[in-house]
Amino acid sequence: MSTNRVLGYALIAIGGLALLGRVSEPVSAGWGLKDTRLLETKEHRLDLDGVEALRLEAGAGSLRLLGQDSGSAGRLAAEFHGPDESALKDLRLEHRVEGRVLVVTADTSRSDDGRIDLELELPSRLALEVTDGSGSAEITGFDGPAEVTDGSGSLSIERMGGALTVTDGSGSLEVAGVEGPVTILDGSGSLDVSAVKRSLEITDGSGSIDVERVGGDLSITDGSGSIQVSGVDGDVSVTDGSGSIEVREVGGRFRLLGDGSGSVSTSGIRGGESI
Repeated sequence: MSTNRVLGYALIAIGGLALLGRVSEPVSAGWGLKDTRLLETKEHRLDLDGVEALRLEAGAGSLRLLGQDSGSAGRLAAEFHGPDESALKDLRLEHRVEGRVLVVTADTSRSDDGRIDLELELPSRLALEVTDGSGSAEITGFDGPAEVTDGSGSLSIERMGGALTVTDGSGSLEVAGVEGPVTILDGSGSLDVSAVKRSLEITDGSGSIDVERVGGDLSITDGSGSIQVSGVDGDVSVTDGSGSIEVREVGGRFRLLGDGSGSVSTSGIRGGESI
């Protein structure tokens, strides 16, 4: 199967995620047309003794997920926003422990105007499975493997200890400081990745890509937008539709597997080039 066809199928899937993000996004101040206000706050202290993983599903609203050396203790804080008190009946937050998994669900699908902003402080040892609909998201400081699926809105992921897989629909994406291998499937928006100790694989639809300091091999398949790469210890391979490409300071080999249009600039390629 051709690279273009693989990229096309991947972007169709990402487009569906972005659409889900837009459908669940509220029509409110800062988000859309209607004015909203803080209606209610909730905070829960969590006993996570024996819990090894988090499975989180969130609709509309911001998300902050913070890993801490807190033993078995955790905290869940939520802010419910909407145009008036009637919106509360359509905003639902649930949390429970199933076996060794903490399950958190913030359901805004019944609301056109409301959102739930979440902040969780959890033991850094937990593995993560996160699905987020729309709104900004920040995930920081976890040691286990993580799978993150995001519909729309900015996404920042930092200081992760395990393997990381990210599927992102639209909005800026920043990834920094990951010990394990990283796989990114991105629809649109700028993409900045730095300080990945092992391999990095990127499939991107549109938007600029900036990669710095990768300890393993780097593979990029890109539809459109500029690509800047520097400081890769392993090999670098790029398949690009359109946009400029700049590759600097590569310990292995650089291979340009496909290039539609745009300039190509290289320097400091110690393993040779194939363009």
